[in-house]
Parts: sequence; C-alpha cells; structure tokens
Amino acid sequence: MAFPDEGESEHATVVAGVMIGDDTVLGGALEGVAPMANLHSAAIGFGFDVELDPVSDVDFGLTADRLSRISGPDPNDPNHIRRVRAINLSATRELSGIPGDTNDGNSHVTLFVDWNAHLRDVLWVVAWGNDGGFPKRAPTDNFNGMTVAASAPVDPDNGDTVYRKFAGINSTFGFLFDGRTPISLIAPGENISALGHGDNPLEEDGTSLAAPHVTGTVALLQQYAKPQVEAGTDPRWIANSQTHEVMKAVMMNSADKLVDVHGSTRDVLNIIGTKWESTDHRDVPLDPTMGAGHLNARRSLQQFESGEYNPGSVPSIGWDYHGVGNIEEYLFDSQIGGGFLAATLAWDRRVDKAGGTTYLEGDNFVHQDPEDRLNNLDLYLMPANSNDFADAIASSKSDVQNVEHIFYNIPTPGQYKLVVHNNPNGGIGDVQAYALAWWFGDAPATAGDFNSDGNVDSADYVVWRKNGGPAQDYDDWFENFGSGSGSGGSDVVPEPAAFVLLAMVIPCLFSCQRRTLLSFLSLKERQP
Repeated sequence: MAFPDEGESEHATVVAGVMIGDDTVLGGALEGVAPMANLHSAAIGFGFDVELDPVSDVDFGLTADRLSRISGPDPNDPNHIRRVRAINLSATRELSGIPGDTNDGNSHVTLFVDWNAHLRDVLWVVAWGNDGGFPKRAPTDNFNGMTVAASAPVDPDNGDTVYRKFAGINSTFGFLFDGRTPISLIAPGENISALGHGDNPLEEDGTSLAAPHVTGTVALLQQYAKPQVEAGTDPRWIANSQTHEVMKAVMMNSADKLVDVHGSTRDVLNIIGTKWESTDHRDVPLDPTMGAGHLNARRSLQQFESGEYNPGSVPSIGWDYHGVGNIEEYLFDSQIGGGFLAATLAWDRRVDKAGGTTYLEGDNFVHQDPEDRLNNLDLYLMPANSNDFADAIASSKSDVQNVEHIFYNIPTPGQYKLVVHNNPNGGIGDVQAYALAWWFGDAPATAGDFNSDGNVDSADYVVWRKNGGPAQDYDDWFENFGSGSGSGGSDVVPEPAAFVLLAMVIPCLFSCQRRTLLSFLSLKERQP
C-alpha cells in the first residue's frame, strides 16, 4: 500500500526536477523545462531497493491507466479540457523467467503499455536501464512508446559537452530476438544535476535521467501546438498535431547524427565509437545503441513548427498524420539533392483487451503475437516519375519494426518523392494510421535570428550591434523577440551541459531503477 507524502524517493524527485524543477531561489541554473506544469503523482508498493516483479504489473496498470484517463476543465479556463499527453517511466523491471514474461513484446506490462498508448493516445517514454545484461527488462521492448538510452560527453574532462556518445552506464545493448532494435533515441544521462528534496542540488547518472529529457520535449511540442490548434485558423494545425505518433516521428527525425546536417551541433557516436554510417539500413532502420540518434529539442521544434502537409505536393521539411490502405505519396515541390534527407515513419502495434476500455484486475490481453497485430509499412525515397519500388534510391522496410527511418545523402539533385506502402506481406492488411516526418536542407530562418541558434533573443541584439546592422534588421529583431525554438523568449539549448538541464516539459510516470516506489507525474495539456 502507498501513502501520500511517505516513502518519497530522492531519485524520483531528481527525475521530476529534470522536467519541472523550480529553483527560483537558486537563480535558475537547475530549473526544469516547465516549472509551472500541471502534474499528478501516485505510487504503488513501498520500500526501496526491492526489485519489481510480475505481480506488481497489475497495480502498475491500474494506476497508470487511471492517470492516463485524467481530464477535466482547466481551472484557468473552464472552456478548455486538459488531458494527459505523455508518461515518463524511469523504472522498469527484470524479467522473471515465468513463461510468457519475455522481451518479445508479450510480457503483461509491455502489452499494457502498448494498449494504453494506442487507446489513450499517450506517448510512453521508457528508460532503457543501467545494470545487467540484455535482454532483461520490461517494458523496454514496447512498440508504441519510445525507449531511451543515456548519452555522455566524449571528453568531459576538457569541457566537451557537444559531441555525445552512447554512455557506458547503459545496459548491454543488442537486438531483441525478433530482430527489433528497441532504442529510439539517446539523451543526456551522465553528470546530470537537478533539484532533490528540499531544493538541494544533486548530480546523478542513469537512463532514468535521459528519459525525462525526451518526455520534456514532448511537452515543448505540445505547448507549441496547443494555441495553434485552439485558434482553428490554420489547416496545418489541427488535432492531428498532438498525437503520440507525431511526437515520436518528429523527435526521432530531428535527432542529431552528424554535425552540421540540418543544423545539428554534434556528431553522435555509438557504443564502439563510430558515427552513423550511410550504409544500408533498409532492413534494420535504427542503430542498436543510438536508435535514430541524439535528442535535440531545438531541432525537434524546428521540425514540428513546419506544420502538417497531406500527401501530394510538400515542401522540403514537414510532417503528416494520415492513414494508408495501399500507397500514399509525398512529392517534393522543388528539387532536392546534394545533401541529406531524413524521413521517419511511425505507427502503432494494436493490442486488444477483453472486458472494455478500462484496465481492471484480472484483465488479460489478446492477439499477443506481434505479427498478428502489426501492419507492415515500408518507406521509399524514389524518383518522382517512377512507380517501381526497384527504382528507389533509399528505403526502410523492416518487417518486424513499427518505425521506418531513412537518413540518406542524395547524390544528385532532382525531383523525388517519399512513398508510404502498406505491405500486405506480413501485415494485417487494413488501413493503418501513421505519422511521417521528413527534413531536407536547413529549417527556415527566423527574421532577427542573427546568430542562427533558432531563437530571437538578447544574443542576437549583441550580434546586430557589433556588426552595425541596418535599422530594418533591428526592427525584425524587435518584432520577433522571444520567438523561434525558445518558449517565451527563453534560450533553449539542444542539450544541457553537464550541469545545466535541457528539459522542456512534461507528462510523466516515473520511478527509479530497482525501487518499488513508483511516482506518476503527468502533464495535462488543454484540448479543444
């Protein structure tokens, strides 16, 4: 049994601090991304350093499902309804050895996460884990959420906080036995400082600190979308923009891999110290240790703010939430080539449960085999005038994953298109909802952003004044001050230094590795 305000976990408090810490008294250096976020907290069990077990799955499900269903009028604006948008899970459990409790997506807790994500339209962000071998923990093998591993500076002793690598604190990496690569992204997880109990600064390592960076970025994107959706004046901003599939595709597609590509500020290294290679990823779209790359909150917002474009003629950067029965095509409205194209396709595995839409004790999930509940979507980059998949210059066509990802240096400029194909081989065969994000070239510049950091802020004024810029440039700066990738004029960095938090907001459910206490923390966003 859990009791309010008792048995609080210091580690869980630090995880919360990454997302919503408010250190106004300390001057802001350790402030989380959204200190004013609306949060909920709950717990299951009691005690510390006690490994969770399959018995706890039911209590976990009852609590998490209840939280994911929380909604109601915004106390500041009763005309709007708030709802949970994401759940951060900085706690996983070791596999028990019980038949069926495996890392193939069929453990009860993993089935619950996928079922809940799809039904409630909530993005689960799951910490990878820090100890032991692989495969060993659930629900890191989820399909519909994101599993996040930790990164570390390459040379922290020399102040290197830019070039990141897969951190040694992560559990041993590898494929799931069905061939999936479960890691979606890596994010800062080494030497991360945040507020603990009593507003005391603490420094910790672990994937539990990496996951809330990703969850926070979800809130950043939701906060950007909310006023546009509520305004209802732009067809590019409708409720589609707030779906968990869009959040997932946007963050993965904008991840850092190689410095200077699409404004990336770092090279990212995998576990053996090499960069993302432009080799054939068509059957295994994600790197086993870095997934799609390193989280970059600023670039996520640049990707997202381009807006939604339906199949047909599209610009060089954008995203879409759509459904495919057979084929959908996205024809670039101008020539692209001589640079990298990133494209990410994400869709849900379907998990059914007998007994209605509320999770109750004794409920079990049906159709547990992934191949019975997963459509097989493929993604192709093709010449605009071809309908033959054999002509594709790049493709991603895993038959076991529900993410496809292309990162390809197009050698020759020309007219190209992206094609989403619902492959009947190995799939369910009906219409499948999906999110697609794509990016070629640089994001559109914001007028007044003289240092090209994605924000219009005081630093740009310094550049303008130093260079003796024209009065019109000053006017642009003045009119756009506070815009760009930052929120409310604050400077948003692509990741924190070892002592500065990146976090950008937050819906979440968290706890610490190897602790029974679970704290659930959920950001609620308004929905029209």
